[in-house]
Amino acid sequence: MIKRVSILLVIFVLLASPVFAMGGNDCMGKCMGKLGYGLTNLLLGWTEIFQEPYNAAKSGGNVVTGIGKGLWNAVGDTVGGVLHTVTFFIPQLDVPLPEGGTDILK
Repeated sequence: MIKRVSILLVIFVLLASPVFAMGGNDCMGKCMGKLGYGLTNLLLGWTEIFQEPYNAAKSGGNVVTGIGKGLWNAVGDTVGGVLHTVTFFIPQLDVPLPEGGTDILK
């Protein structure tokens, strides 16, 4: 197991080092921003299940539609968070998320 992790780490470093070297500090900032965005959506994407029905009820909309939309956004945000987290070292690759992803400051 340790041997596999070590091999994956070496492969990651070999693939990521040219990307970091080409972009300098700007690339590092974009990569870390993408990693943070991905982890936020990965860990908090499930909150859309509760947030969308609440927003629908608060605005006088259909709560059942809010539940369906919340489930859709939760799955989309979580899967998108995984993709952003896995590909954080390639800042040019962007995966659009439903409604822009999870916003913890709403």
